[in-house]
Amino acid sequence: TWAGQRLRQERPQPVRRNRRAAPRRPPPPPPTPDPARADVEAVRMDADATPAGSKTVPVGGESVRGDERVRVDAEAVPAGAGSEALRVGGVAADREGAVSGGTWLVLSDEDDALAAATAAGLEERGKTVVRHRVTNRPPEDHPAMDEPVDGVVLVPSADLVDEELVLAVVGVSRSLPDGPRLYVATRNALALNGEEGLPGHGFVSALTRVLAFERTVQRATHVDVDRPADLVAELLADGDVREVAWRGGTRYVARLGQAALPETPQKKKRVVRRGGAYIITGGYGGIGLVTARLLAERGAKRIVLSGRSGPDADAEKVIARLRESGVDVGVVLGDIAEPGTAECLIKVAQEGGKRLCGIVHGAGAIDDRLIADLGPDDLHRVWTAKVEGARRLSEAAWDVDLDWFVMHSSAAALLGSPGQGAYAAANAAIDALMAHRRANGRPGITINWGTWSQVGGAADTSVTVIDPISPAEGAEALEALLVHELAATGVLRFDPATAVGLFPEIRNMPYFAALTEAADEAGGDDAGDWPGVEALKDLAPDAARKLIAAQVRHRIAAVLGFDPQRLDPAVPLTDLGLDSLVAVRIKSGVEHDLGLTVPASVLLQGASVNVFEEWAAGELGLADAPAPTAVSNAESGYVMPRDAAERLAVRIFEDVLGLDRVGVTADFFAELGGQDHQADQIVALVAAELGGDVTRGELFEVPTAENVAEYIRAADEEAARQTVRPLKPSGTRRPIFIAHPAGGTTACYRQLIDLLGDDQPVFGLERFEDAPSVEERAARYVRHLQEAQPEGAFRLGGWSFGGVLAYETARQLQQAGREVEFVALFDAGLPLPVDDESDTLARRFSAFADYINETYGLDVTLTYEELSGLDEEAQFALVMERAAPLVDYIPPAALTHQLTSHQDTRSLEAYEPEPYDGRVILYYAPEETPWAVRDARYVLDGTNGFGGLCSDLEIVTIPGVHHLNLLDPPGVDVLAAHLAGRLAGRRERDAVRTPTTAR
Repeated sequence: TWAGQRLRQERPQPVRRNRRAAPRRPPPPPPTPDPARADVEAVRMDADATPAGSKTVPVGGESVRGDERVRVDAEAVPAGAGSEALRVGGVAADREGAVSGGTWLVLSDEDDALAAATAAGLEERGKTVVRHRVTNRPPEDHPAMDEPVDGVVLVPSADLVDEELVLAVVGVSRSLPDGPRLYVATRNALALNGEEGLPGHGFVSALTRVLAFERTVQRATHVDVDRPADLVAELLADGDVREVAWRGGTRYVARLGQAALPETPQKKKRVVRRGGAYIITGGYGGIGLVTARLLAERGAKRIVLSGRSGPDADAEKVIARLRESGVDVGVVLGDIAEPGTAECLIKVAQEGGKRLCGIVHGAGAIDDRLIADLGPDDLHRVWTAKVEGARRLSEAAWDVDLDWFVMHSSAAALLGSPGQGAYAAANAAIDALMAHRRANGRPGITINWGTWSQVGGAADTSVTVIDPISPAEGAEALEALLVHELAATGVLRFDPATAVGLFPEIRNMPYFAALTEAADEAGGDDAGDWPGVEALKDLAPDAARKLIAAQVRHRIAAVLGFDPQRLDPAVPLTDLGLDSLVAVRIKSGVEHDLGLTVPASVLLQGASVNVFEEWAAGELGLADAPAPTAVSNAESGYVMPRDAAERLAVRIFEDVLGLDRVGVTADFFAELGGQDHQADQIVALVAAELGGDVTRGELFEVPTAENVAEYIRAADEEAARQTVRPLKPSGTRRPIFIAHPAGGTTACYRQLIDLLGDDQPVFGLERFEDAPSVEERAARYVRHLQEAQPEGAFRLGGWSFGGVLAYETARQLQQAGREVEFVALFDAGLPLPVDDESDTLARRFSAFADYINETYGLDVTLTYEELSGLDEEAQFALVMERAAPLVDYIPPAALTHQLTSHQDTRSLEAYEPEPYDGRVILYYAPEETPWAVRDARYVLDGTNGFGGLCSDLEIVTIPGVHHLNLLDPPGVDVLAAHLAGRLAGRRERDAVRTPTTAR
């Protein structure tokens, strides 16, 4: 909340939209504001300020246990809290001595009055000012300077709004070096003291909050002013405050602060009119249905739900129960961001003379990207669903006499969640829209939710410092906020101690002062024995370097979730789960500790803890000091995982033990150093994967990943008895059907499915035991698919052999008159033809014998000369006879996998593909694959053999991966991000499209 004395009421400005202006209606006089509290961004959020104790927090008139819920409110105080608010004259006089010399870069339109006056004011104070024009596509290089730049000021014009403004800020941030401070200066954008604000600019603070985490050294700051002199004063002050507004000489500073609900009146206000009609966009998603149930229980007679696609099976059940209870439930299909959809919703709600009493806007989309990676398409997908939809709904309902209008916003806007720049800005934009409505006498409430359990786009997700709230808690909070008519509130379960530990720089941001105080009370930001970088000067070089190494290891281990003593210092951090977002968190902590600017590339280009420590020591002038000794994990006796079940078991072992590489036959206790409590963790993780009970006695009868994989396979095989297997049946989007790889089940897609989000249904196409031809398998799938989905377009995909099955199934579906939206090939390939099939198989089987001899220390004799000239059946019989000793070394299930893989491979090699004119996406793994047995027919071109068959082929290269690790991190993260965009209907500009490519 911004608070302070309102000296002047500004004339209302029109709402700015992306490429169009909002319709204007004469606004009523704004309500008289409380001089100590205004409506814009009344930020509240739950926080775990006292984790050791338990509090009772009143919610909706009832006492609710709140062990981890202490509401925090954003109370902004005038600068100089506890005394008079500072005026411009006082600022200039008090800080005169700190502002001589220096160079500033001002980016704006050429004729921008605020920019011109600011430049003149800086020059009057002895500054050198360089002005440069900026657009929504800023140049990569700004004008050369004769000396370093002290600060950069971006002044967006009235026409640079919404998505274009986001891209402008992002582009400027990316184009600047780490040194100068970045300011974004707006004019009357924030809705202080009952003003309208400018929704097209009012979200900037959320974007600078994100930049504060992702590009810490830029100290990104939002300053909103009504006159240039105040902006000049703020620039010259160079203080810690990152969010400032000036009105008539009064300075307002945004801060988070603790909040409490007002006392509930004896007669509780009704939030639902009995017999009234209500609209919920995103209505058959999880949170939308929770809202619908609440409204129905409180007496709503008609509820209109909307979404871009129809309700799934779970949603249909909820809707059916609502109708059985007497509620008239309408379902309207359509994109709320498109013209006419909002008007249609209102028309349906008002049919038969019903009064439309309330609207909840819950539609939206998430596409997490770092600022460094954010592109126009990524932003547009998020912005359209959230912001354009909200504005169309507000416009359509402007003259409707509503009791309330609620926006389901996100805590990302309040906190500036790193990796969520687009999502934070979009949600802040709808917060600003609600402030605009309130200033014009219309109802408008915004709720910045954290994550929810069980339902919603981030169901059951723990976002490092935010744990989910339950649907019951969410419904209770929603009702309480409507009862008390709180304009803007955040509701989330927040851990300030962890936040300060991961992002220590927030201690330097007054906006987060309440959180850092709560973290201090909870004992947050445990930096171990780190005395601070200044203390290093008094230590001997070897002692200083040892201390640096320990602190670097401490920070990295804390972020990656390892015990520092278990973190292998010689393993590349990318192998331990480091991605670009995790790198930001490590970068933030180390910059705080060491006072260095850490390039993300140092972390992301294969550095280990040892390499990173060596870099840091060099930056601090200690490169010549002796490096601490650290030993990597032993690699002797390593046996690599041989199928998906073993890969999963090994991954679980590695995660729990904090090891870089675990062999499938290594003893958990004797060889890997596992402890009893870690074995219990393994049991819990495997039980979660299998969805059932597992005893430690069964799982650790033989304490190896190989034995654990047996149980995983058994569960997969039981589930795989269904031809169309529900891998994740719930979600509002159109489902995707993905086919099994050679010899395996669709359980191999677990990680990919998790990354596609909770709103994306996924079904598997499992293996036929009789292993027929590819064409026959596809024909069977077509029959099953048409039964499973009688209407609508199909989405198909698959890895390796599964991709070929998906391709042929799509071709046959199209021949049957069904629409196929796209086929996603996860590095699927069509083998090259060979002149002599028998000779090729003889070479393959002979190489297989060499492989098992080398891997298992056997002495199997099987030569090419023996096999050559035999037919395939005779060759295979001889292989099985000579390879019999393998039974003592490989579990039966693994041997079965080898057999079924061979059967499916032979089906693939007998397949004669035909052209297909539908849309095909090939996710291409470019690195050489470490095959156990190499076969020349699988040395393919850059289209994996599909180039000459597909008229609409899109190739998406997944860098740094090969065929076998494509579905493991980090490759699966890249693949999932792109595929999620396709499943959401987004096209990307950087994809390679090849209408015709020679095979």
